[in-house]
Amino acid sequence: MRAFLAIPVTGPDIEKVRTELYRHSCLRVTGENSVHMTFIFFQDLNPEKLEEIEDKMRRFHVDSSVMLKLSGPECFPNRNKCRIVVMRDLLDDSARLYERIEREIIKNPENRAFLPHVTVARVKGNCDLQFQKRAMEIKAETLDLFQSELRPDGPVYSKLREIQLM
Repeated sequence: MRAFLAIPVTGPDIEKVRTELYRHSCLRVTGENSVHMTFIFFQDLNPEKLEEIEDKMRRFHVDSSVMLKLSGPECFPNRNKCRIVVMRDLLDDSARLYERIEREIIKNPENRAFLPHVTVARVKGNCDLQFQKRAMEIKAETLDLFQSELRPDGPVYSKLREIQLM
């Protein structure tokens, strides 16, 4: 099963960004209830590992709030080779949470650096993208384990487990 650990990102500020992105026909804007910051992605999670992760999540506690300061939107990896449009996190809270997840829940199987960001759109073709830059602060409410099912019209996410953050 495809799955990932993430913080859902919601609220009026992120909706304003999504609304502005719809004016670009070359973008597939992330769905209203699908905007999130991924910490760890699992390409093929077996039932035993899923049970282990869920058990560790039940014992995982966060004693302080997790704030995100999102800035963007901007092209990733760069303006000349834009594949996705992201909002980058400028605070350290998400990086500290990622380190704890790796220590207390599971190591990242992809073994690559954590780049705290939220994907707000995917690029479908060539286009000249100009964005109105924004900054917003969002308090993360939960850390969720999602199942990701790929469908022709885009991925569908189902929440498997939720941890309340302060």
